[in-house]
Amino acid sequence: MNETPVPGQGDGANDVPLQQLPLGRIMGIDYGSRRIGVGLSDPTQTIASPLTTLVFHNDGELLNQLRRLVAEHEVVAVVVGWPVNMNGAAGEKANAVEKFVQQIRPFLNLPIYLWDERWTTVSAHRVLMEQGLAPSRNRDRVDAIAGAFILEAFLQRLQLLRTRK
Repeated sequence: MNETPVPGQGDGANDVPLQQLPLGRIMGIDYGSRRIGVGLSDPTQTIASPLTTLVFHNDGELLNQLRRLVAEHEVVAVVVGWPVNMNGAAGEKANAVEKFVQQIRPFLNLPIYLWDERWTTVSAHRVLMEQGLAPSRNRDRVDAIAGAFILEAFLQRLQLLRTRK
């Protein structure tokens, strides 16, 4: 995906063009209805690492957990995985992601970008299998790694745009 607005992106008062995004930590989110994988960049926006997986029972609990992480890590922007099919069309989870973004946008008061999440879960499974771990027994790790992969792709695009200036 590129910096072109997609549903849930570009309509927030705090959204900024990617080239103008300030340095600081960016949070990557792999959204799920029960768990959310979270990745975090370093302050220079060069490296993405898995941070945690948030397990929640209601929206209020999730929003509070997200707000705590954003404050604790001084996050300047959020990237949420955008579920698209291999043909580029929005996947069936797209509506849930749009609703989630609309819900967190005013609560976090940060720029939020949607980013193609194709292959992130498959790649996360592969990482765990290479470490001799069963993905089915490490779902929390899978989600956090997927959040980091979403963020990594975003950071690569961000670096490319910044070097083209």
